[in-house]
Amino acid sequence: MMLTILSRHKRGHVACCHNGIIELAWDEVEIHLRPANFTRLIRLLEIGIVELDLAEACDGPSCRLKQVKPGHFQLQLGRTRFDLTLLDFLDLAEMARAAARRLACTGLNAWVQAMTV
Repeated sequence: MMLTILSRHKRGHVACCHNGIIELAWDEVEIHLRPANFTRLIRLLEIGIVELDLAEACDGPSCRLKQVKPGHFQLQLGRTRFDLTLLDFLDLAEMARAAARRLACTGLNAWVQAMTV
């Protein structure tokens, strides 16, 4: 599968596949998201960044963010759950937001077309 890395962190990356699917990798886990689900993830991460006392937030049935205790988060994407410290959460959020900004500048269709030429 051909991938274009959109953003990278020492613990993972966000990439765009040739078919438009977004790959999110963190530690040993890789998940594949449709663009609409990636957008939901970005919205959810942004809520987690601005909410000082976040209990739980969701964007659709398969995208949830929960603060289990101060400084510890659970991010649920479909059947995959990430247990994150505050710093891990912020790093993951920044990596995903950087990828979203890059996609917004060029558009997903431009990425897909460039990778299939």
